[in-house]
Amino acid sequence: MMKNHKRGVTVVEILIYLGLMSIFMLVLVDGFVTAANFKLESESASTIQSDSQFILAKLANDVANSDSLSVSGNNLILSSGTYSLSVDGDLTLQSGIVSKKVNGLDTKLVNLTFTKLGNLNGVPTVQVKFDIESRITKQGNIKETRSYQTTLGLR
Repeated sequence: MMKNHKRGVTVVEILIYLGLMSIFMLVLVDGFVTAANFKLESESASTIQSDSQFILAKLANDVANSDSLSVSGNNLILSSGTYSLSVDGDLTLQSGIVSKKVNGLDTKLVNLTFTKLGNLNGVPTVQVKFDIESRITKQGNIKETRSYQTTLGLR
């Protein structure tokens, strides 16, 4: 007598397989989304940190090596050039006819103010305050922002 063995898959087995596979895919996609969000957050923080350090170092160097210092409105006027904030949030250094962007592509400055400090016979000093905002948007349409303040003077 011959036994009749049918080989194949039942509907119940297919449903169990699809259920397990969908759970596995949800966990995998959630892991990828979490990793992508973490990358955006760390990229945003890193960009702000490096740009702000560069801006502060550049300002400190230019002020220290300048012969004169004055503030006109929202502009810092040095013998080497004029720092100002452009309409789109870029810190620019105008030196003669050449204008250079100081901050990076992924950041913009907000609320930049220069305030001249000191007395009439003292060393000219300036207080610099600015907020730097990342142009990289994190989850929830949030942009990272940090505030900085320093005082710089001529040598």
